[in-house]
Amino acid sequence: MPRGGKAYSAVKRCMVIDDVPKNGLRELCALKYYQNKGPQITLQKPTAADSIYRVNTSIAQPRFAVDGSTEPNVYKQSCFHSDNNVPSWWIVDLLRDYTIVEVKITNRDRFSYRLSNFTVDIFSGSQDPRTITNWPMNFGAVCHHQRVEDGHLGASETRTLTCNSPTSGRYVRVVKYSLEPLTICEVGYL
Repeated sequence: MPRGGKAYSAVKRCMVIDDVPKNGLRELCALKYYQNKGPQITLQKPTAADSIYRVNTSIAQPRFAVDGSTEPNVYKQSCFHSDNNVPSWWIVDLLRDYTIVEVKITNRDRFSYRLSNFTVDIFSGSQDPRTITNWPMNFGAVCHHQRVEDGHLGASETRTLTCNSPTSGRYVRVVKYSLEPLTICEVGYL
């Protein structure tokens, strides 16, 4: 079994070998290990945000970004949508530290241009970063910055954003410093 303090799943694969002249039928099995990755790390974890879309708060809850659905239609209660605040931010508490290498983000189907010029940062430790002085202007360890010149995520696109370096942390935030709503349909971590 692999080592290193990471969570793994084992899958058993077997095949039958016809070796009748010598020993008859035999079953040959092997275990393949896969590192547990993806949305299950974030699935149904506690979330918060600076604001919720005021036109219809029931369709835009922060928890919808970790519900396991990549449905890109905001009106199907599957995406988080903030108001027009500066900064707009969304955060998830992973409940313990993880080493994060990549972050997957799914954009909405309409107004996709809004998901640009944002930062994904990571905060470690047991202290909720929202209690830090000058929150939300303080940054955690920056995992990824999507600059304006990098463009925006496409409509309904799920993009894997590779962190600048593997970063350990418990709280992961997406923050945007422009006067447009922040909309995220799903967030997963690898």
